[in-house]
Amino acid sequence: MNALSLSFPADRAETTFSRLLRTVGAFLRRSLELSGDAYMHGAQPL
Repeated sequence: MNALSLSFPADRAETTFSRLLRTVGAFLRRSLELSGDAYMHGAQPL
């Protein structure tokens, strides 16, 4: 974590972290939607 702090200014690191959180959040939401559709259609979960 220190290496990241040294490599990026605080605002830059916070922006990158926020973008990462949004990306992960969108991916998880999409995964839940896909698994929900599969469940509703009777498909086996992976």
